[in-house]
Amino acid sequence: MRNASLKIIRALKICGGCNVQLALNPESFQYYVIEVNPRVSRSSALASKATGYPIARISAKLAVGLGLDEILNPITKTSYACFEPALDYIVTKFARLPFDKFPNADRQLGTQMKATGEVMSIGRTFEESFLKSVRSLEIKVDHLEKKEFLKMSRTELYQKIKARDDERIFAVAQWIRNGYDLQEINDVTHIDMFFLRHIEHIIELEKR
Repeated sequence: MRNASLKIIRALKICGGCNVQLALNPESFQYYVIEVNPRVSRSSALASKATGYPIARISAKLAVGLGLDEILNPITKTSYACFEPALDYIVTKFARLPFDKFPNADRQLGTQMKATGEVMSIGRTFEESFLKSVRSLEIKVDHLEKKEFLKMSRTELYQKIKARDDERIFAVAQWIRNGYDLQEINDVTHIDMFFLRHIEHIIELEKR
């Protein structure tokens, strides 16, 4: 997917910031190009903060004719802009959905844009970074837990997860907390087992 993105921007002869979005089939290596944004977008600002790579500043210098191999990275001050940033930490991006302010709005998520922003967090592990994001949402939740899900039956939780709304991740956490099967969640949500296993680990840490 990385190589495909590079081929796309080279074929389009884009010079500067560009955001390529792709969709990957989790059951194979098949993927589709969703869109190509030849500009510095909101996602670019987040990526810049996440990596420490000043995308907007580098893009501006490219626009006036400099090459990547001529621009000194102002963060490292030792490498040039043609070198990709190397990370030794985990960055989590979590959408901020304003249903706490619009309780009568349709909470179901799909292709329509309903997020009014996002939060970003950094941690040494997925668990640390992910839980920081949850707390940063400012939806009166400090952990991957919502009180209204504690007394839900298995059927109610399953229907909540199947509903595909902004509270799904909390319902998934409660499902795992109750000891139900992870594979059922994978089958209905198609959330990769990588993430489900990490959420399961967060639940295990609660017991310590």
